Amino acid sequence: MIVGRSIAAFQLTPPSVERLWYELLAKHGIREVRFAGGRWDRSRTSGLTLAVFAGEGLTAERLGEWYEASARATNKTAGLRPSRPTIDGRQGYRLDLLASEVPQTVICWPSADGTLVQVVLAAGVPEADISAGIAAFP
Repeated sequence: MIVGRSIAAFQLTPPSVERLWYELLAKHGIREVRFAGGRWDRSRTSGLTLAVFAGEGLTAERLGEWYEASARATNKTAGLRPSRPTIDGRQGYRLDLLASEVPQTVICWPSADGTLVQVVLAAGVPEADISAGIAAFP
């Protein structure tokens, strides 16, 4: 786990994120996760992140549960609305919320071959940009 910076979206410090990691993902037997991504900031409070995660046993649902638990672990989020959309025929996980009064969205869904979990993280951007982020994945 990379530590040293806070997760800006949920205003969490690395120790609390790490604790949630162990509690929520490790209990499913997930011992290692690899990830890569890119972030496009529009302002100090808005932007879009596209990422992929890989790990034996990692699913969109489990990663989504971790994002939701992270959001619930802080008093800086409100209005959490989890849902389970279908994206390109695959079951996904979506979380809409307000963090420090900025609308945010997390969407996780499996890649077409099932080897990755694809993720769009959005803060303060319109739904059209979130849809474009989803469409950017193969």
